[in-house]
Amino acid sequence: MKKEKSFAEQIDEVILGKANQFNDIKVCDTPNILLDVGCKQLPMLYTQKHLKAAIQQKDLKTHRHGLTVEQIKSLPDKLSVPVMLLDSISRKDSMIAVLDDVDLENNPIIVTIRPNGQGLYELETQNSNFITSIYGRENFEKFIQRAIDSDNILYYSKEKSQKLFSLLGLQFPKCLNNLDSDIIIHKSRNIVNTNNINLNKNSQISKEDNVMTEQEMLMQIENLRRDFERRFAEIDNKFSALEQNVDIVGKFVAAISTSQSFEQTMEHIGSVTKQLTDCESVEFHCFNSKSNKFLDNFNSNILSNFDDKPYQYTTTYKGEHMNAVDIPVYSSGGEAVGVIEAFKHDGFDLDKLSPFNAGGQIANTITLAVNKELEHQGRITDELTGLQNRQGMNEYIVNTIKDRINDNKPVNIVMCDIDHFKAVNDTYGHDAGDVVLKDVAAILREGTRTSNNIDCAFRFGGEEMILILNCEPDEAFKAAERLREAVENSVHTVTNQNGEKEDISVTISMGVHQINPELTMTAENARNVFDSEFTKADGLVYESKETGRNKVSAEKDIVNSFVAEKIINAVLETSMPEYGDAERIKYLLPESYTSVKDDINKLLNENTMDSLQQVTDLINDSKNTVIESVGTFIDVHGAYKAAETVLEKYFPQIKQQEAQTEVSVTEATDKKADEKQTKPIDFDVVLNNIVDGFKETVTKLMQAVAKSKGIEEHFNLDNAEISKDQKNKGGDQR
Repeated sequence: MKKEKSFAEQIDEVILGKANQFNDIKVCDTPNILLDVGCKQLPMLYTQKHLKAAIQQKDLKTHRHGLTVEQIKSLPDKLSVPVMLLDSISRKDSMIAVLDDVDLENNPIIVTIRPNGQGLYELETQNSNFITSIYGRENFEKFIQRAIDSDNILYYSKEKSQKLFSLLGLQFPKCLNNLDSDIIIHKSRNIVNTNNINLNKNSQISKEDNVMTEQEMLMQIENLRRDFERRFAEIDNKFSALEQNVDIVGKFVAAISTSQSFEQTMEHIGSVTKQLTDCESVEFHCFNSKSNKFLDNFNSNILSNFDDKPYQYTTTYKGEHMNAVDIPVYSSGGEAVGVIEAFKHDGFDLDKLSPFNAGGQIANTITLAVNKELEHQGRITDELTGLQNRQGMNEYIVNTIKDRINDNKPVNIVMCDIDHFKAVNDTYGHDAGDVVLKDVAAILREGTRTSNNIDCAFRFGGEEMILILNCEPDEAFKAAERLREAVENSVHTVTNQNGEKEDISVTISMGVHQINPELTMTAENARNVFDSEFTKADGLVYESKETGRNKVSAEKDIVNSFVAEKIINAVLETSMPEYGDAERIKYLLPESYTSVKDDINKLLNENTMDSLQQVTDLINDSKNTVIESVGTFIDVHGAYKAAETVLEKYFPQIKQQEAQTEVSVTEATDKKADEKQTKPIDFDVVLNNIVDGFKETVTKLMQAVAKSKGIEEHFNLDNAEISKDQKNKGGDQR
């Protein structure tokens, strides 16, 4: 007689490719514990396909589970002493065994068994208690709680269960203590009875064998009654669910038909999805089939084929590990409309997603709403740049800006004007001008948070564009400065009037103004209020144009705060690069950094021609000491030269004023007592006064940095002894 191969030997043959590909694997004979809950004594079979999937690298999309070969080989022993046995909730013909083992992600391994199934073993069809899957179960705590609530627990070992829950880092369910442990709680209700198991169809059944006792007959009638009640309850539940779905869909259609905005439509789509799938969160991504892209830049290939089905996967959503499903939405004509992205902790029942099929009421209703929104987007979008147009801005003012101002939230208008744009058109032609407009618009759009609907960008007309940045004014200024640099550093490939390709560059002037948060805006006055505030942003753009172009202008305190940071960064990064950049110092020494910034900011705010001499007098006595004390350790000249460069860039009016000031010096005796003298203003002197004014404050920051590095002895200003030679050296260095 041929010896039967062990389960482990059969696994090795499958892995080595030596097994007959049509043969299933015999795991073991049915263990006693499974017999006790109602299974028949049949061989337990397992397919080669499921085995290979179980040991391949985990990928839930393709049902690969990432278990080890040794874990699979231990199955016969683990099944004989399981942690738990329970009836499956989702499949009424299956039961589940929980094993005392976990996968690589610390999920408990469970085995799904279909009693009274069939398999092919030794090339013969055999009745079997068939193993359909082996995998690590995610969200195990909720999974067990649902089984308890449904009275589906058949058996559990208290000791093994407590160890498993402890291994998983989970709290042992208190309600399990109410169940009897280590005994059969009740037999399985999911075992499908078959009358032909182990019967020879060709054998003759004698009349004696076919005679039933009265007790057996009553038991069979009782079993039939219970089976009828169970089936009737299932049908009744399905009918009730169908009736409920019809009601949900009907309310959804009615809600969409009265929706006042696409935002409300999105909310209704989320609501109907939550009701039909029991999910926790929903996002809808609208798809424009003409441009072949999502309106919110959602990244998915699920709409590449009309035959695409809902795609289930696991992901991290808002910091939590979640199950997700992407539900493609198609019109009845097969046109892609969008994707519904649903999230929940438990897995999805894909059978519940049929109401979203193409041609159904939900898909058709969403199609109508999306087409309506796409038509609306076409009306409020500038065709050339893709930015919103003036009509879009009018709607944004009423729908968004009004509410933010009334909620006392910051809103900033950033007016943008491309410098010398007329020269581009005159030199290269209007097609080249269109290229520049599109490129600059793309920089503004991609450099802000327009894709997340936080900020918004508009083409106001010609080469003028407007950004609405919903943030604090200093952050708006920094964003504008970043965008200005991006435009300055960009290259635009155009075709000149000779038909040749040529790379050109442009710059942009910008004005940043925060809308007065104390204003009150209504739907009726919103545009007038906005226009009044917009005039101030427009005036700031004019200031940028008048003071050299390619710059950002804003209210004085905002600019000075920004320049103060620029000065600190320039000084530190030039003079002390080996001790970390300015951002690191700002993080490590926030108080020192803020103190220095405030000091510089104060000097900049006082930066008028009348106050410069006063500032110079106050710091003149100590400036040489400052220079020479730190000069042996850092590049003072380089540091202050860097600061000087920053000042020249952001305060060019000083240079202009030097050129425009008339020199008129007369004798004081020839002047009346109330007449003021006018003196020539030297640009270098002005800059030196400002630079000298913050030497001490910058040194404070350098001292703090040095202290954090253990080198503070280089910055002992109080006890500094400076020789005559050192002073001369310091003077030369200055």
